[in-house]
Amino acid sequence: NVLINTWSLKAFMAEHSSQAERPLEADLRLENGMIVGTVTNRLDVPLQDVALVRGNATQHIGFVAARGSAEVRLPLSSQVFDNSSPAKLLPPPAGVSAPQTGYSYPYSGRDSNAEQRTYNRKIELLSAGLYPYIGALPPLDMRVTLLAWGPPPPDPIGVERYSSQLEEATLWVSQATVRPGGQGDPSVKSGTVPYTVYTPGDSIEWRARGAGAGAAVQLAPGQAFPQPTPPSGSTAYAAETLLLKPYAEVRYSLPPGTVARTLRLDFRSAAASPDPIRVLAFNTNTGEWDDAGRVTADSTAPLDIPDPAPYVGPAGDVTLRLVAGQPGVTLVRPVLDIAVNVEGQQ
Repeated sequence: NVLINTWSLKAFMAEHSSQAERPLEADLRLENGMIVGTVTNRLDVPLQDVALVRGNATQHIGFVAARGSAEVRLPLSSQVFDNSSPAKLLPPPAGVSAPQTGYSYPYSGRDSNAEQRTYNRKIELLSAGLYPYIGALPPLDMRVTLLAWGPPPPDPIGVERYSSQLEEATLWVSQATVRPGGQGDPSVKSGTVPYTVYTPGDSIEWRARGAGAGAAVQLAPGQAFPQPTPPSGSTAYAAETLLLKPYAEVRYSLPPGTVARTLRLDFRSAAASPDPIRVLAFNTNTGEWDDAGRVTADSTAPLDIPDPAPYVGPAGDVTLRLVAGQPGVTLVRPVLDIAVNVEGQQ
């Protein structure tokens, strides 16, 4: 009994919760700076437009047959997801236009055919599916987002009696954790390990600025701010400062189960106190902060942390604390990258 005016539409949204097994099983590992492995379709029906996303690195696999598998080769990215066009995750079929960068993508248009409108609606569904997992931040861990288009869940939403035409599309979104390859000691070069920073004496509200944009990102008190987008391939903060009052903590995320044979801190700062800054590493075995060495603003050589294995937790977390020799030291455009199991100088 809903009244709808002539030449108008009314939209309704229904939400429903049910338990369902994810259709994709992923076995991903980190080897030589690449995320490799396989994704497997667990269903007895095929999946369409299977894709993987982590940061600005994407891989569109496409069709995966029932109970079939496909190889994964995804670069290890430290950049923000590129949202300029969804066509790399959902290629348009023949005769359908892809979105244009910088323009809005309307739900429908006077000249749109049925295939174009169907694709438009799938793009909107793709946006809704990615929303909980992808934002304007670089990757903060070693998880990969998996996408697949396929059959509806076992307990789908239905509209009775009043629906004369049914058109449905189902997008499955899940995440998979990357494990270390080989003997659990992957080689991870400087600039690709995601991290967050905690500066307790900086301000009441925490603040991070993205590279080039200059706009501040307000975060709740006590919440770590993320590594911003590196400018032009550099891993340095752009026009950003860190206040060591009296310290700053940096937490890195490696694949769970990583075994560190070598752990190297690549530290630089455009300005800081000439006094050395102490580097402490959190020992996951003893719960103590161990002295790992000293760095200065004009350091040219990375700091090799001795006996690094105890500083990598089971979840792949590494936490370093930078302690100022005098209160109120400010780091300008600091580089705080680590390299793991990389031999020789960077």
